[in-house]
Amino acid sequence: MKLWMKIVLPLAVAVFAGSAFIVFLSGSGSRQAAASEGGRAHVSATTGATTAEEGVLSVPEGSAGGVAVDSAGPEAASGVVRLSGTGEGAANENVGSRPGANETGRSDGSLANAGLVGSSELQVEHLLREKRDLLGVDPVRITIAATGDFLMHMPVVDSVKTSQGHLFDLIFESVAPIFEQADYTVANLETKLAGSEFGYRGFPLFNSPSSLAGSMVRLGVDLAATANNHTLDMGWKGLSNTLDALDEAGLPHIGTHRSAEEQERVHVVSISGVRVAFLNYTSSTNGMPIPSDHPYAVNMMETEAVLGETARARSAGAELVVAVVHWGEEYEREANEAQRTLADRLLRGGVDVIIGHHPHVVQPIRRLTVEREGQDFRAYVAYSLGNFVSNQRWRYADSGIILLVDVVKKNGKVRVEGVRYVPIYVQKGFKDGSMSFRVLPVPAQGLPESDVPFTGEHKARVPEVWEELFSHLDNPEKGITAVPSVLQGN
Repeated sequence: MKLWMKIVLPLAVAVFAGSAFIVFLSGSGSRQAAASEGGRAHVSATTGATTAEEGVLSVPEGSAGGVAVDSAGPEAASGVVRLSGTGEGAANENVGSRPGANETGRSDGSLANAGLVGSSELQVEHLLREKRDLLGVDPVRITIAATGDFLMHMPVVDSVKTSQGHLFDLIFESVAPIFEQADYTVANLETKLAGSEFGYRGFPLFNSPSSLAGSMVRLGVDLAATANNHTLDMGWKGLSNTLDALDEAGLPHIGTHRSAEEQERVHVVSISGVRVAFLNYTSSTNGMPIPSDHPYAVNMMETEAVLGETARARSAGAELVVAVVHWGEEYEREANEAQRTLADRLLRGGVDVIIGHHPHVVQPIRRLTVEREGQDFRAYVAYSLGNFVSNQRWRYADSGIILLVDVVKKNGKVRVEGVRYVPIYVQKGFKDGSMSFRVLPVPAQGLPESDVPFTGEHKARVPEVWEELFSHLDNPEKGITAVPSVLQGN
């Protein structure tokens, strides 16, 4: 989630320009929408006009002034700004669920405190597309980020224990700027947050402090994928408690459910005017049966189930479908035949991007051209992102990638333009005599910054991680590249 979105944006002035109003948002750190540039502003405006359609902003880095938003016409003199989060509705569209939301649960707390929240106006999210075109803010560009596995072994958990509880934030501090530059972030939560009464533990039955959820929110995670082979580690009650803990932290979730109604909902979020659906399925629960009285608890990997939800997502207005899947063989660096076959079936069936987890090592990223209804579509599959954080210290498992999916919407059509990746390394070392873990972005040359002293082992391993992942993944001709800032060693 972008950092500037977290700043309160007071409404300043509305100006009529031609047949469209322009609403300016001013305040500390605000930027102006440039008509000739693509944009990623995770903000939409709603007005009182009943025929309004969606307007999308362009917010280039380093610009000055305000943010211009097209409105529906002279009668729609008042505009309301909102951020996306979770909310009710046929498509379970996200309309803001961070802590501090007003009583409707429909707005980010900063906006509520600024007095910018209406009631029924929050239901209206579309401004006239033709007015958007007149203002020249097409195309729209967004970036969706994804992490690998939050695999919370006890050495990781114990390293952040304090007299005030478990404070995980420092582990992730070095990579937080990456998520601030993304428009939306999904993470694989491969542990339970069942509560201290279950006892905190690591492999083979995971349970971690619920404070992890708050740290994920502060890191910039917008969505937790919870369907994986450790989903039932603490049984039905542990599953339910985990979802309660995520709700309390304001972190939306997919993949597991407390009711049949929850399972039926399709998670669709509007990101700068691009409606994206996120699905989550797992191929295993480590042999633990789904409770017979809660058959809806876990999304199990069945091709027809995934395609069925994909179809419901499209019917709910999704323009892009992202499937987060738990599959493959642990510690294998290549996808197996079952993964490749399933990927082909899902991509041909309407999924646009597949993000894989479970192997705990990075597997290749592939761009595939698939035919749908007689037309060719470009789709991507990242078979495994590896670990995001863990205590696994052997080669390949001590690292992973942050995936960045670049999406463009032009002339009403949405496509994936390409994917980028940031190699990461999990540093384990001593700081002030205490064991510490840090998730570090890996540069092409040199060492990343860390408050934990580098050992000789770290200094040797970091360059190896870059070379391993760069040679394993990079394919510019297919739109698969390391991010430029990492290539430059910044």
